[in-house]
Amino acid sequence: MQSKSAWIIASLILLIIVLMPLASGCSSEGGPSIYARNDTPFYTDRVVEVRLVTTEENWEFMQDKPLAEEYVPADLWYDGELIPDVAVRTKGNSSLMTTASSGSIRYSLKVDLNFFNSARNLDGVKKLCFNNGFSDPTFMREIIAYEIFAQMGIAAPRASFVDLWMNDTHLGLYTMVEAIDKTFIDNHFSDKNGNLYKPEMPASYLDWTEEDYDEYLAGEGASDEEEEIDPLDINLGGGRLSEIIQALETEEEEEPPSPGGFGFQFGAGLQMPGFMGNDMVELMGLKTNENKPDHTNLFRLLEVLNNEPDATFEEEIEKILDVDETLRYLAVSALIVHLDNYIAMGHNFYLYENKGKFLILPWDLNMAFGSFNYGLNTDRLINYYIDEPSGGAMEGRPLIDRLLSHPPYLEIYHDYLEELLEGPFSVDTMTNRINELAELIRPYVEADEHKFFTNRQFERGIYKEMTSRPDSSTPQMPGAAPGLSDISQEGLDFIGETFTILKFSQKIRRGLDDKEMELLKANLSIEDLDLVYQILDNPVMMPGMPTFGLDVGLIAFIKERHKSVSEQMAGLRPSGSGDGSGNGGSFGMMGGFGVRDGGNTESPERPDREP
Repeated sequence: MQSKSAWIIASLILLIIVLMPLASGCSSEGGPSIYARNDTPFYTDRVVEVRLVTTEENWEFMQDKPLAEEYVPADLWYDGELIPDVAVRTKGNSSLMTTASSGSIRYSLKVDLNFFNSARNLDGVKKLCFNNGFSDPTFMREIIAYEIFAQMGIAAPRASFVDLWMNDTHLGLYTMVEAIDKTFIDNHFSDKNGNLYKPEMPASYLDWTEEDYDEYLAGEGASDEEEEIDPLDINLGGGRLSEIIQALETEEEEEPPSPGGFGFQFGAGLQMPGFMGNDMVELMGLKTNENKPDHTNLFRLLEVLNNEPDATFEEEIEKILDVDETLRYLAVSALIVHLDNYIAMGHNFYLYENKGKFLILPWDLNMAFGSFNYGLNTDRLINYYIDEPSGGAMEGRPLIDRLLSHPPYLEIYHDYLEELLEGPFSVDTMTNRINELAELIRPYVEADEHKFFTNRQFERGIYKEMTSRPDSSTPQMPGAAPGLSDISQEGLDFIGETFTILKFSQKIRRGLDDKEMELLKANLSIEDLDLVYQILDNPVMMPGMPTFGLDVGLIAFIKERHKSVSEQMAGLRPSGSGDGSGNGGSFGMMGGFGVRDGGNTESPERPDREP
């Protein structure tokens, strides 16, 4: 074991090294003019060219071992301007594993501009995410959703379209998103020193308390003694010492797990690594103040949400939560049916403690507008309940349950829904914005050779009209390939008699052979055959993921959703289940310390909150 002094010397030497220009073959020139604030890098009226330049060895490493998610040195050229000596890595969860298993090189990427040098930034932005659009044939869900959150006064990341290159490889049209990090906090909040959390399941459901956590620690035999800080955890500029060393090393790394070999598996393909542990504080994902963690206010929030009597709830919750901001967040989330966040799946959000009060921040919105369906069919997504906007049982999401069970807060929430319907989410406003973005990106979509969807699917994803309204009581057929519901009943009857629907869906995912195609050509109508071709055109069929896909275009979905919410607000259609069971969806996961799955109809008794 190395001595303490040796670690200090090593740390100081590395600090000097990382603050000097890197001898990696990347340019190190550049002056203040490169980093001066001129205009936002998130342009709304054009698609900016972005080039990442690294060694061929680094690019090959990223392609060979994408799941390692390890940073490598690179230069960033943004709209012709150079930001040298940045770090880039693959990123994502479902998008990363789906891309890796599909054989595509179109990975989502994260760029840390100040990883090696804390002076690096792009118009004040230090971390950027480049998202590959793996689940959205329209490419625009993420940008539109962030815009709506921002229009409702919520601190939301900025996003724009870029045409992305890695060395000489044209990766295609990506969405560039501002990271939620210390820089983001500094730019948005008066308190720049609060705790920033990025929670993951099951801690993210917020249905646990400090007492639960203490019981867990007692069971683990945890010690109260303070752990010694590992020198490799020291943050130098934009990166941890251990990560910087790893990024600069050229030694052969251990083979990372394959897409089929780790984590908690859903269906046949997608897995969620590390989300099923019981260390709830660790799963809350503290991103700031890591060296001196103090979770006192977090525990207070959890205590109020789960155990505060109704009589004193309003008084106590407003001491620890920005209630108005949270109601705005919930209104947007419910209206745009973003089920990949707190209200259903239970992740893809941040909590920030601003002057002792928590607020919730949106993140990863590429599956907004119902494309992450949480096991619900199109009709149930369109008519998603506004007064019980939880994917499953309301009590499994106390942030929703407690706030919307309080009549004064429910009234404010309704006011925000009305504001959205008349403003940012009005049919005319949304339709015009979608058409504007479609015109902007269409040439780039058509030139994109690595995209996950065809040009026809891009147009259909935007403009396909709703041709049928399935019975909301009929559950979605598990495992059926997205798009099959569009085929005529006569065509489905032939497919069912010849293959069975499930076997046909499996065949589509692996590709139909010549004999099978000839059989379809001889028996299906031209319209049905064209739909089969459209499904086959998609190279990423999301094996084992029945929660993806929507059989209606974006504009039609918004029109129908606007109508449904208006009718719910007017009392013309149900706005809740009436028994607290929420929308009845499920992803087959267990929540919190108890069994509080979003799809369960039987839930633990609500804690006694009466005085």
